[in-house]
Amino acid sequence: MERTDDEPLFVHRNECPACGARADTPIYTRAFDDDRMRAYMDAAYYGYVDYAYLERERFELVECGTCGLIFQAHVLGESLAKLLYDVWIDPDLARQWREEDKSTAKPDSGGCALLLSALRLLSVGKDRPIKVLDYGAGFGDLAVLAMALGFDVTALEFADDRVAELRSRGICTVKSLDALDQEFDLVVLSSVLEHLSAPLQCLSSVRDSMHGDGIIFIDVPDCRHLKGRVPTFDRLSIPEFKAAMLPCSALQHVNSFTHKSLAALLSRAGLEIVGRPLLTVGQPTDPRGLVKQTLRPCYHWAKSRVVPNTIVFARAH
Repeated sequence: MERTDDEPLFVHRNECPACGARADTPIYTRAFDDDRMRAYMDAAYYGYVDYAYLERERFELVECGTCGLIFQAHVLGESLAKLLYDVWIDPDLARQWREEDKSTAKPDSGGCALLLSALRLLSVGKDRPIKVLDYGAGFGDLAVLAMALGFDVTALEFADDRVAELRSRGICTVKSLDALDQEFDLVVLSSVLEHLSAPLQCLSSVRDSMHGDGIIFIDVPDCRHLKGRVPTFDRLSIPEFKAAMLPCSALQHVNSFTHKSLAALLSRAGLEIVGRPLLTVGQPTDPRGLVKQTLRPCYHWAKSRVVPNTIVFARAH
C-alpha cells in the first residue's frame, strides 16, 4: 500500500457527517483486535483483512443527538480505503455476489424505474441526450441500461477491477470528478453515501457538476431499526452478529441513515428532496396483477407519510 508519510491510516470523526453537530458519545465500541470483533471481521471479509493495519484502532458507533444519524467514529484514510475495496473485498467474490443478485432480481426493472422517474422530473430539450453520471458505478449494469435507452453516460468508479470491467463494456469511465469538464442532468448515487467518510463533500462536488435544474438520485440503506438492535450485539452468535451489523458494516457502511438524517445532510449540501422513483415498470396482464398495480401507489404513498424512506430524488434549492 502506497501512502504519504503524513496521511493517516484512520480518520477520526467527532462531528456528525450529516448535520455537523458535535457527536462523540459512543453507543457501541469494540477494539478491532478483540476476539469477538476479529471473528466477525473474518466472517465478513473471508479472512482477507490484514490486522496489522488495525492495531490500536476500534470499531465505534456514535449517534447524533440532533439528526439521529448513527456513524462510525473511526474510518479508513484514503490509502487504506483503497486497500479495503481492491483487496480485502475480494474481487472474485464481488463478481460472484453480483451474479447471484442478478439471478434472483427482476432484470433491469429497478434501473428502468429510476430512469423513467428521472425523465418525469427533468426538463431537458430534445436537441441533446440527457447526460448521466453514475457515481460509484460498480460493474456498470445501470450504465449499460441507460446507454441502451439513449442517455449519454459517464461512470465514476474507484476500484481498479471495476474500472477495467466498465471500460471493457464500452462505458466512459473516470476515477474522480476532477477529470470531468461537463455538466450532468442526472447524477446517480446508489449505495454510495453510506460508504463515505465525508458525504457532504461528495454531495457538494456533485451539485457543482450539475446543470442548474439537474437532479440527484440517492439510495442508501434505511437504518431506522439499527439503534434498537445495538444493545443485542454482544448476545448474538457470530453469524447473527454479522447479519445484524449489515446496516453498519465495519469499515464499509460508516454512515447509517434514516430519512431524517439523510434530509439533514441534503439540506446542508443545498439540496432538497423533490420526489421518489416509480415503484414498478411494465404492465401486468393478469387481473390480480392489474389490481395490485392500481392499489400499490396508494399503499406506498400512505406508507411514505408514516415512514419516509431513504430512496429519493433531490435538486438544488
